[in-house]
Amino acid sequence: MKNYTILIEGLPSAGKTTFLDHYSKEYDKGGCVKEIANELDKDEFFPGDSTDIDSATIINRWFLSKELERYQRATISLSKPYVLMDRGFITHLAYSYAFSKYFNTNIINITFETYIFAIQNNLLNIPNTLLIFDISPKCSLDRTLNRIYKSKRSQLPDFWKNKYFLKYIKEGYDIIAYELKSLIDVKFIDAEKSKLEVYNDTLNFIKLINESNQKSKIIDNSKVIYTLKFLMEQFGDLCE
Repeated sequence: MKNYTILIEGLPSAGKTTFLDHYSKEYDKGGCVKEIANELDKDEFFPGDSTDIDSATIINRWFLSKELERYQRATISLSKPYVLMDRGFITHLAYSYAFSKYFNTNIINITFETYIFAIQNNLLNIPNTLLIFDISPKCSLDRTLNRIYKSKRSQLPDFWKNKYFLKYIKEGYDIIAYELKSLIDVKFIDAEKSKLEVYNDTLNFIKLINESNQKSKIIDNSKVIYTLKFLMEQFGDLCE
């Protein structure tokens, strides 16, 4: 994909989708790609929850196919200066760590190997920027529970509402961001601010990208793959 890709990540209820919804209405300079969960048909569901090796294998293949579809759709907007993606494969890597820590089962290798294979075979593009909407696990949990209360229904399994599970997801994101920051642009947005402040901070950052020379930055896939393999081992050690 030739255009500049910004991958927006973060804990549940961090405000990623809210930002993209407002951004897509106000601007058309960059294409916006929705989160997988928001693109599913009414009769389509996640094929598992990655709580064990077998379910992880199934959902890895499903996620990868969906991820490739999203990247292909993003190429339709090649005339756009950049594409904003609501979550991506970085989510799956961080969550593989959280699932492994929380359920005491190691699905890290099988998850990382799925995406490393896709990158090695030029099936999956590395994002130019990893933009993380940063909130605490407590803030994520409070916002999620408030959203569930307002909708008067529970859409999430219990572990998604567990502070320790959210803590592990954040740990995963932080470690991934630290290891990738020398290879791609990594930016944290303080998403505990008001919605307007978060919107303006993110918009200003995107404008800086558009005005800078970062679009000419060349990503070394071999170094990214090496780093992902290192992360796979690091996560595995942390989960022992």
